[in-house]
Amino acid sequence: MKKLLFLVLSIGLGYAAFQNLDSNLLSSSPATNLYTLIPKDAACIVEIEDPIDKWENFSEGNIWQHLSKNPYLKEVTTGVESFKATLSGKEGVLKFLLHDKMLASAHVTGLNKYDYLYTVNIKSIDLLTKIPQLLPQAFKAAGYSVNTNTYGSSTIYQLTNPEDKSILYVSTENDAVVASFNKKLLQKALGMATSPYFTKNQSFNTVQQQIDGRGLSNAFVHYDFIDKLVACYANPTPNAVQALRNVFSFSGLNVNIKNNYIELDGRSLVDEQVPKHIKPLLNVQAAPVKAHRVLPNNTAFFTSLCFDEFDKLRAGIMQLKQQGKKAKGLQGMVQAELEKELPKWIENEITLAMIPKANNSSGQSYVVVIPTGKQQGAVAKKLQRLTGTIESVLPINLFAKDKSYKGYRLIRIPVEGLLKKLAGDFLADVQKPFMILMDEFLVFSDDEAIIKSMIDQYKGGKTLINNSDYKRFYSNFKDNTNVFTYVQMQHFYPYLLQQTASAKKQTIRDNKNYFLSFPHTGFQLSPNNKQYETYIYSAFKAVNPKRRGGK
Repeated sequence: MKKLLFLVLSIGLGYAAFQNLDSNLLSSSPATNLYTLIPKDAACIVEIEDPIDKWENFSEGNIWQHLSKNPYLKEVTTGVESFKATLSGKEGVLKFLLHDKMLASAHVTGLNKYDYLYTVNIKSIDLLTKIPQLLPQAFKAAGYSVNTNTYGSSTIYQLTNPEDKSILYVSTENDAVVASFNKKLLQKALGMATSPYFTKNQSFNTVQQQIDGRGLSNAFVHYDFIDKLVACYANPTPNAVQALRNVFSFSGLNVNIKNNYIELDGRSLVDEQVPKHIKPLLNVQAAPVKAHRVLPNNTAFFTSLCFDEFDKLRAGIMQLKQQGKKAKGLQGMVQAELEKELPKWIENEITLAMIPKANNSSGQSYVVVIPTGKQQGAVAKKLQRLTGTIESVLPINLFAKDKSYKGYRLIRIPVEGLLKKLAGDFLADVQKPFMILMDEFLVFSDDEAIIKSMIDQYKGGKTLINNSDYKRFYSNFKDNTNVFTYVQMQHFYPYLLQQTASAKKQTIRDNKNYFLSFPHTGFQLSPNNKQYETYIYSAFKAVNPKRRGGK
């Protein structure tokens, strides 16, 4: 986390300027638009207005007080506290010198590697002209070695940390200071000034205009590159990330951090170049989430696609899916009948969930939930006729070893890939599932034990919607949505660790308690004209490391 040190660097530069500043030389010209310096391959950008004020407010809150104990943040915490003590009483000067805003952008720089670029405006021409003297003085006094080299017409300062030999590269462009721990990234930024990308991108400008700075910061997601950033941690890249990349160009989010939650609220813009076969998927309207009425308390993850009419959704899915081979004989008859009937049984939602196979297990079983609503009775009769007809023709039980479990009939679908034909790659991980009609809900899973466990928990009232913590968490979201994704970190963490790229696994292990301190996280997309209202909410409850000797 040493890369966050640029905030400390900015404060240090401001303090050095305070002692050398001629107030008559303060710039009254407009600040450089920092987005002109951000390279095109930024996967996300965090924008902080009034960084000193915002940092002071954030650092006093419960979340930072907890995160500051993290060993990965030790260097930042120590540096900030040291500067706070040194600068006590001079904060007003720093707020004046650090003009406008600060940006931090994330860029993939190699295989499983990413780095940050930091840019900030300094409000003093005097300070910028004195940087050749101030930087060596300030950092040599702190024990750093300082070297310089040129890149075009720019001077790059190399500040080497004597302890870990890390190098921070710093340069200037007009009244902006630019810094990165990656030299090539800094050079790329210096080259952007003559041909900026973000300020000329209409989609980015549209999203940016709709986001204000009421919270701690603004955050922007660039979907052309977000999959590459996620791939630094997850291998393979999750299908959900690839799906978002195919649909959206940018998201703009206002970040708000309170004592017990983090909230991101904004808009996502559909990519103008979205493929024609995806556009029908964007025509559906919002509908309520119901799957949490039947999903168990230990659900690690679920995503619900909600829609006013399944036919609208299916128009796009039919173009997305790849037609597989048709089954023959009795299986072919079952396949044809279910392919014809299943679309009729879907009310307003299709949900894909992951449920742990055992406590603290990285193994997860995929489950599909489809509410049938008022058609429940008709679905039950159709399934009874279908299974009865087949069993009268073929005495061997084609569907399941056990016909029922606690009053619910288990049906083994004897054809592979049926759900993929129904909803494309979204359901591709459920291959040849068991199916039950649990009151109004059709539930599918390849794992018979998980199906039976769900029945036990459903009959015992141990579902998400009956969990007081989940109900309180879910009350922050709109009732109607197009997409709702939920992560319960206690049960998702083992899977996250398993899926993380090998080079990053130790980082995930070391930060386990910090992951668990955000027990519930949700992501919601709701249609609004040709944009999507985008909302992310993550609850916070500090989990501290267990004392030595604890399990």
